[in-house]
Amino acid sequence: MVDSDGIAAELHAIAERIARSGQGDWVDAWRSGDAVTTDQAAMISGVSADTMRRRREDAAAEGQDLGVLHCGVWSFSKRRVLNWIEKHQGLHARLVAEDRARKSADLRLKPQKLPENVS
Repeated sequence: MVDSDGIAAELHAIAERIARSGQGDWVDAWRSGDAVTTDQAAMISGVSADTMRRRREDAAAEGQDLGVLHCGVWSFSKRRVLNWIEKHQGLHARLVAEDRARKSADLRLKPQKLPENVS
């Protein structure tokens, strides 16, 4: 006999675990590359750091904060910044910003070569 209530409860529990799995903490955000500094968010957006701070205030006023203040330093969500760009400037602007973000990540990931006389 099939226990439909048990199956439904199990499916509900699985759905909740899946929903929570995308909600990591700030360490997960840094490790995944979603958390960026104000300067990085500004570079991705093609604006100054001051403009990025104003955008954060504007987005917060709309109910969609772009970042969090932690120990006196702002950390922005790259995903939220890109979504904000698409909403306010269009898809083309988002694609350009994504390209800047990708290039920036590539530069950060490349290891520096040591001079040959250094051991």
